[in-house]
Amino acid sequence: MKSTPIVCTPLTATQRTAVLTAVIAPFLGALCLIYFHDLTRLNAILFLSGYLFTGFGITVGLHRYFTHGGFKTSPFVEEILGIAGMMGFMGTIKEWVANHLIHHDHSDTPEDLHSPYFFRTQKFGALSGLVHSHIGWMLKTRVAGKEDHLPPRILDNTRIDTMDRLLPLWLVLSLAIPPAIGGLVTHSWHGALTAFLWGSAARIFFVHHVTWSINSICHIYGSQPFKTDDLSRNNPIFGILAFGEGWHNAHHAFLRSPKHGLLRWQIDPSWILIKTAERLGIVWDLALPTDQQVQRALAR
Repeated sequence: MKSTPIVCTPLTATQRTAVLTAVIAPFLGALCLIYFHDLTRLNAILFLSGYLFTGFGITVGLHRYFTHGGFKTSPFVEEILGIAGMMGFMGTIKEWVANHLIHHDHSDTPEDLHSPYFFRTQKFGALSGLVHSHIGWMLKTRVAGKEDHLPPRILDNTRIDTMDRLLPLWLVLSLAIPPAIGGLVTHSWHGALTAFLWGSAARIFFVHHVTWSINSICHIYGSQPFKTDDLSRNNPIFGILAFGEGWHNAHHAFLRSPKHGLLRWQIDPSWILIKTAERLGIVWDLALPTDQQVQRALAR
């Protein structure tokens, strides 16, 4: 895949509007909580359950399963993982996988879609690079011909085609389920509104920025215990908030590994979920590195 030219086209006005809406609307909804701050037990449950469902959909589903093929599973579980990931407002499966594989093929080089090091020679270069890698890259261009960057297991999977075509449905459900539950439980429009602000808007805002921080913060701040050809970092804060994705240097050292917390005391909630699923027979063929491979990869 490294030999495939990367062709990017500027966003159309419609695409830019869609991206801006997906970025700004959850932020505005979260701001409304300054006034409608009702963090009831129900709203806390809606926020946390939505964060867990869509968060694991991104980390276990879009990332460790679809992008890197770190394990195998049944068509039913595959569909659950794909839908959960897309309900996090991360675009289609194929688009997510293509962008992420391009990042790994060209990590922290000029062809990396979201490296924080594009602007390091400019004034305020570090800040500009952080903003670009966190969110700015999504507002500029889109990869054309994403199919050229996809492996056959993704390209030839008709279930993924069906899930991707139904993206608008998953987005509507992601927004509508919390207020529907809130309204039904409280029998009030106020309950529906605050459930929407906590369970939909604030949850999407939090999931977005935690996920995007792996692109930005985890290529700037943290440790590099493993030898890699890029600037990926292990960041313990996002090791927790992003369900293990913050052990980013370890991930770049062992791309297919479904376990990112490879060193002692590195908590990896996504791996705990995957390992539990393996014991239940739900997933299999885990692409784990051996202890010897991990030790050889450590920087000396």
